[in-house]
Amino acid sequence: MYRLHFFFLLSIFLWQCSDPTRDNPLDPLSPHYNHYSAIEGVVWSFYPPYRSIADVVVSVDSDRLQTLSDENGRFFFQRLGKSNHTLVASREGYAPDTLFVDASQAEVHKIEFHLDALPTFFDIRATSRHISRWWPTTDLYILDIRAVVRDEDGPTDIQTVYLKWPGNAQMDTLQLSDLNGQYRLALGNKKLPLPPADIVGLPLRLVATDRPGHENISDVFFLHRIVQEIPVALSPRGLETTGGSPMLKWSATPPAFSYTFWVQLFRDDSGVVTEVWEKKDIPAGQDSIAVTTPLPGGVYFWTVAVVDGFGNSGRSKEAAFQVQ
Repeated sequence: MYRLHFFFLLSIFLWQCSDPTRDNPLDPLSPHYNHYSAIEGVVWSFYPPYRSIADVVVSVDSDRLQTLSDENGRFFFQRLGKSNHTLVASREGYAPDTLFVDASQAEVHKIEFHLDALPTFFDIRATSRHISRWWPTTDLYILDIRAVVRDEDGPTDIQTVYLKWPGNAQMDTLQLSDLNGQYRLALGNKKLPLPPADIVGLPLRLVATDRPGHENISDVFFLHRIVQEIPVALSPRGLETTGGSPMLKWSATPPAFSYTFWVQLFRDDSGVVTEVWEKKDIPAGQDSIAVTTPLPGGVYFWTVAVVDGFGNSGRSKEAAFQVQ
């Protein structure tokens, strides 16, 4: 009797051992085994103090899966295969970043992206200045490039700003001219890679690089015109003597485009030249203007320029006079 009872209990034990209940999700033979991994991340700015970046496109394995970072820069992928994954974070205005994640373990893998903001261009302008001269007798042509360049990582992150000539290896560097991010480049006849007339309509671009070495290229922009219609400063001139509020007179051949006049007046103290008065946006067709600032005794000279709607100008030779 006792022997039969022993064999009965033994059979129950062996049956239980042959068919165990496997409910541990970490047990590969369990029906509840977790075959997936997950990736949780956040997108930060490149430099500390770090700020989160929203609306960044984060993709997994060549865009197989995609999501956007939320207002706190966070994103999440779940039910990923347990393998190596390539994640790319990208957003317009930033250099993309790539991370490789070993997700062979069924767990939540935490990662961080740090995106480098690219330099951004604003208000790019290309204008020409055509200047008639007494000496040398050849006219001077100046290409003037101006642009506002900013970087969300701060102004010190901007390393260089270049003017890129199409089909030409030459790149000319713009210089920072004020604290508002204004960059400028002025190239005269001898530094231009092409004759001035050939630059009109040529597709130009700016290239800006930052400290991490990423670059951004501007949209194409153009020089629209070189003003060839040069006015003539008629009076006063030739060091004639005038009163302290002279009337400045000129003549001009009307160009075929909309324009205004720009008059500048300078004082010459033994070679030290100082601008003392100017008047812009003088209407087309006007041929004289009175100096509204009384001038003390001394030697002066003035110029008059035709200016088109793009800011291109054609300037007269200087006309000198003296005030007693």
